[in-house]
Amino acid sequence: MGTRRDEEHLDWSAKQSRILTDGGKANEHYSKENGYPFTPSELPHYHLRRGDSHDVFRGWATGIDDGETRRVPFFAASRVLRCPVVGVWGRPLFAGSAGGRFEFSTNETVYNIQTNGLFVDLRVPTTQPKIEAGKRSGGATTRQVLESLNDEELKLLARQHIFAGYTLLTREGSETTRPIATRHHCIDWNYLPGKPRPRPNKWFVEVGDKNANVWRETSYATDENGQSYYFELWERIPSDEPGFRLAIRKRANASGFDEADGIIVALGDHFNYILGRQFTGGERTYPSASSTVELVDMALDSGDRESAISYLTINGGHGRISTGWKIDCSVHPWLLGNNVFRCLDDTIDVVRVNGKESDPFGWSVLIGSSVWEVYECSLSSPEQLEIVLNNIRKDDGPRESRL
Repeated sequence: MGTRRDEEHLDWSAKQSRILTDGGKANEHYSKENGYPFTPSELPHYHLRRGDSHDVFRGWATGIDDGETRRVPFFAASRVLRCPVVGVWGRPLFAGSAGGRFEFSTNETVYNIQTNGLFVDLRVPTTQPKIEAGKRSGGATTRQVLESLNDEELKLLARQHIFAGYTLLTREGSETTRPIATRHHCIDWNYLPGKPRPRPNKWFVEVGDKNANVWRETSYATDENGQSYYFELWERIPSDEPGFRLAIRKRANASGFDEADGIIVALGDHFNYILGRQFTGGERTYPSASSTVELVDMALDSGDRESAISYLTINGGHGRISTGWKIDCSVHPWLLGNNVFRCLDDTIDVVRVNGKESDPFGWSVLIGSSVWEVYECSLSSPEQLEIVLNNIRKDDGPRESRL
């Protein structure tokens, strides 16, 4: 490390945090004293910590069929809305006051795929280190590849972000005409057990009348001047046109075994995927760490590679269906070019779909030994979905790495 590019990369996560939190003042802005009270159930990791996100998300998904009828449990005056920003979005600008000093960020590749409920939001810095092809070995697991990296490479790899869950869209009576999004996370790169985010991930959706391909996200709470303290400009990425739409989530293991959660969302020709962390049970705790980056740095500085590697096993990325579901951007860059389903289970040859034709919400997708529940699908039969999911090109090559 030590190059200017590495130094810029090491500051990426800290810079994102400065912008998002107004230099650490966001908790003050988002408070009852500032006019923005909230309930614990609005917090992004509330359902993750309670272990009920599968039931809650499925309940929300069934409540948007007729548009705007179901009341939100944490705010009786709000009603569930259909998502006005379903699509595949890039982020050309992220900016904010950052504690009195304006900062902005444009040096990341972002794929934010939002369906009517489930989402996967991927943010990879353009300074992400290149992991040499030699680091991959045939059939290597995520942990085995991470173990082959040195401490400096692991620290560089920690500076990126991906998270997923459910976006609940509401409107607060007649107080505003702008939809309000509250995101609930079930998988999150930045989540540490015992250190949940202390304020909601809640923001206004501002879509222009003339151009539905661009919209702004602005903070729900305001600063001491009554202004939104950050904004994100979102721009539609081509090839997400209306057509194929899919949202699936890995079914919770009935045995109670802590198996990694997962979500796959697809719109048009694009897909995003994410899988949760894989812990060994031997990880140490770092009470003073407030983020994954801090935990990884602390663990490595104390010689605890096992903990650092466990927190970096969270995986996800983006790809195109037309290429045979190949990954083209990932928090684990050694997976680029691999078929996503073969990465999920390298023993599979065919993805199966079970269920009755008239009820996509009751379908299940079988990827190897794992079962995934369908939240949303634009196709009319399990057979049609099987055809799309098995769009594996003959030139996919060898199965090189497993998640």
